[in-house]
Amino acid sequence: DTPYRVSTWGYVSADGGTPSVREMKAALCKYGPIAATVNATEAFTAYAGGVFDMKEPMAAPDDTNHAIVIAGWDDAKNAYLVKNSWSEAWGEKGYVWIDYASNNIGFGACWVVVTAGNPQDIR
Repeated sequence: DTPYRVSTWGYVSADGGTPSVREMKAALCKYGPIAATVNATEAFTAYAGGVFDMKEPMAAPDDTNHAIVIAGWDDAKNAYLVKNSWSEAWGEKGYVWIDYASNNIGFGACWVVVTAGNPQDIR
């Protein structure tokens, strides 16, 4: 019932590519969940639990094909906590732990700041 709008946004990495783990953690702390991409391979689609860790070479630094949300991290697991859009029946109730260096995780990562506005201001 309350209208919202994006008041500002930006890439986590200055070049819009894949941020370092340090940059990603700083953005998560400052802005909350981060929109990003990953290469959703056949192995990724079959993920059922644990830490996904596929280190096969990608065709290019921007070799991604699926949008996700990076929600957090765990250094003990060396992995990001990722929310996927394939329902709670996939992975760990819709989430996946993915190794920091797996499947081009994080390419194009960006943050947004959302504010509430008056209905007449939202177009």
